[in-house]
Amino acid sequence: MNGFQLYKHYVSRSEVAAWGTADWRYGQLLISAFYLVGITPLFDMLEQAEALGCRIGLVYSHSDGTTPPLPAGIELVKTECTQALLSHSPSHTQWLNSCNY
Repeated sequence: MNGFQLYKHYVSRSEVAAWGTADWRYGQLLISAFYLVGITPLFDMLEQAEALGCRIGLVYSHSDGTTPPLPAGIELVKTECTQALLSHSPSHTQWLNSCNY
């Protein structure tokens, strides 16, 4: 599948998934990434992720300690790392970028 088809696939899965499930959260993450980095970078990275068996994670800026960190970009994250993190509460999805491979 190309990047557009992958995006549509994951977002469609999230639309029918129960709120808070891993499928729902990944779809929401991809929607956020779409607005954050745009079409071409996201679709290209989705194709890379599919080829490497990874997922996309958000990269967050450093916080000054008084405000929560803001999303600053996207990166590839190992699938098993994202599955473990996505199984926790939605507030923990911000730490997707902390998994190193």
